[in-house]
Amino acid sequence: WMPAATIAAEDSSFFRHGGYDPEGLQVALEELLSGEVNPRGGSTLTQQLAKNLFLNGEKHLTRKLRELIYALELERVLSKNEILEIYLNVVEFGPEIYGLKQASNQYFVKPPAALTLKEAAYLASVLPAPTHHFQARQNNKRLSEWKVNNILNNMKDGKSITPTQLKLAQKQALRVIVPQQLSQPD
Repeated sequence: WMPAATIAAEDSSFFRHGGYDPEGLQVALEELLSGEVNPRGGSTLTQQLAKNLFLNGEKHLTRKLRELIYALELERVLSKNEILEIYLNVVEFGPEIYGLKQASNQYFVKPPAALTLKEAAYLASVLPAPTHHFQARQNNKRLSEWKVNNILNNMKDGKSITPTQLKLAQKQALRVIVPQQLSQPD
């Protein structure tokens, strides 16, 4: 379930674009150039993979252009499924929690293949802001199921799950283990 949940959460047009979203990129560049305090990323999964593999998280124009160039090259040499697989193996799910295997073990104490539909949607809901999500969970804030349900609805709308699967997943209890921080941040 994780590939479909990730696409529903992060990049619904993943299989239709060539590595970048022109409109998203334009908005991100406009915000960056205008000095916006917290500019949007505007990145596709391919661009996020490029950033994770080759760049740092700084938000400046040069980094954004490099990200685009790397994304175009990734799209040229890899299939969409390969890009998605690599992304899921390197993406951050929390402090020192990288890749789906580690995230699945940390949050649910099970291998990725054993994740339920709702658990996959939960992990996908962490991706936009893994550090923020992790800190909120550490501070015992209530689990935000609206994000999970939104991803499940996006999966249904994208036809990766049926309406029946959606209803069953929404009824399912979600038992998340709050991972322990592996080391203290500097």
